[in-house]
Amino acid sequence: MDLQEFSRRMMEVLPRCRRDFFRYEHGYISRGKISMPQFDVLEYLSHRDACLMTELARTFHISKPAATGLIDRLVAQKLVDRLLSAKDRRVVKVRLTAKGRQAVSSVLERRRQNLVKIFAHISASDRRQYVRTLEQVVQILKQKILMVIVLVGMSAAFPVSLGLADETPASPAGEPASVVVPQESFTLQDCYALALKRSEQLAIAKQTIQEAEGRFLQSLSGALPKLSFNYSHEYQSGDSEPESRFTFSQPLFSGFKEFAAMAASRAEGRQFRQEESRARQLLLVDVADAFYFYGFYQEHLELTQGIIQALEDRIAELKKRVELGRSRPSELASAQARLRRGEAEAEQTRADLGVARELLEFLTGKTVLSVRDDLDVPMTPKTSEELAFYVPGRADVLAAREAVTAAQKKVAVARSGYWPSVSLEGNSYTQKTAANPSDWDVTLKMSVPVFQGTQTLGKVHEASALATQAELELSETTRRALMEIRQAYVQWESAYNRVAALKKAVDATEENYQLQAADYRLSMVSNLDVLQALADLHGIRRDYIDAVTDLKRFYWNFKVKTGDLKDVHL
Repeated sequence: MDLQEFSRRMMEVLPRCRRDFFRYEHGYISRGKISMPQFDVLEYLSHRDACLMTELARTFHISKPAATGLIDRLVAQKLVDRLLSAKDRRVVKVRLTAKGRQAVSSVLERRRQNLVKIFAHISASDRRQYVRTLEQVVQILKQKILMVIVLVGMSAAFPVSLGLADETPASPAGEPASVVVPQESFTLQDCYALALKRSEQLAIAKQTIQEAEGRFLQSLSGALPKLSFNYSHEYQSGDSEPESRFTFSQPLFSGFKEFAAMAASRAEGRQFRQEESRARQLLLVDVADAFYFYGFYQEHLELTQGIIQALEDRIAELKKRVELGRSRPSELASAQARLRRGEAEAEQTRADLGVARELLEFLTGKTVLSVRDDLDVPMTPKTSEELAFYVPGRADVLAAREAVTAAQKKVAVARSGYWPSVSLEGNSYTQKTAANPSDWDVTLKMSVPVFQGTQTLGKVHEASALATQAELELSETTRRALMEIRQAYVQWESAYNRVAALKKAVDATEENYQLQAADYRLSMVSNLDVLQALADLHGIRRDYIDAVTDLKRFYWNFKVKTGDLKDVHL
């Protein structure tokens, strides 16, 4: 097989293989409420004692805010925790908890079992060749990556001599090769509506509701009468005798087992509906994070391109001044170096924009070219009492309360084993036998449990333990809800104040740059002063865009943490 045919076949097979593996593993991981990106981070941390946030962002090619959001969700699930450095309290590291290590071990073991099942259909010689080929590919990739790292490092030190700084890629990094005609621009409402239709987790949650309704119907059948038609035909030597009858049975008493089971199923149904509601709310956090990160990189790219244009204007002016002898060549070289750095930053932002686009397209299932948002985030001060008011109405707290009700009803179901059962059975004969000439009969049955070992006792103990566990989980869920609401409010309030402060800083820095540029034309300041003012302006503007992005993200995070989305038009 030549290389062209090989590459074509690989391009067909690899995506299908990747998608199938992803669906197979995602279905297992999702039952543990862990997404694939979250598991990748957990697996990475399992090989380290502790890790800096910057290392995670660099390893997984995501921004630091995106890494922070991902870690926040893992901390909420008690899979990782944060550590403050003893030397510098500003340095925060993350590490796996015991629960996180157990989750990683469980998934890896399941993955190993899956590989055994899949490759059991392939011969041992083919398996050996497959592993050897993969190991060769890994070595080639390592060499390629090392070469890229070296070239990038050299280009940062010598951008002009290597001729790398002026290269422009054919298309922005991460640009999806899709033939689907994309929508011109998406709002957060558009993205959330698409994500609700796309989410497999919500579809699974709806099926659990159907499962609870099915259990209710099963429990209801235990209290309803039953009617059946029976026919028999007995053959003897030289004779035959048919018999047919309608049989009716009605349970009269069984320790209220069926009614308790129906109440438990109803409570489970309400619990699953609240869990689905919470899943819909949490999906909004994921969509809002992806939406605003994408918008942040869009704005940052536009900002960087504006700075590049300003540097190009300065270089054009400096060239004229150098020709007139009014500026030194070193000033021109310094401006050109800053220009190259700006171009490199623009390329990195394009790559970050591509990653953010991939995440947003994964959630929505649509090709995204741009987003738009006109949200004016209000800031309403809240007291501790007002924050605590949201806790009882949060969907996960309501779900935990329904779980307690369901568990208590199941205790009643288990205790019904101590009670006698009474039922009524009757027959109406359409064909009678000689031995039974009556048209009908009725039988009252009663069964009293006298001794059945420790089976019923064991069921009661098990159900009681599960009820106690449900009560403890309700207590923890309630306390955690209050903590999350308070934390979300602090983040929102802090971001609001930061935006207000940075807005003033942007105005002051813009004025400083204009004054420095004017003074330079009068030879009152050096070119270095102007370039530094321009760099300060770029940094402050980026910080302002970052703060506005955080303000909007934290606003939606607060709304979801409180569960107060009634006035939100999404």
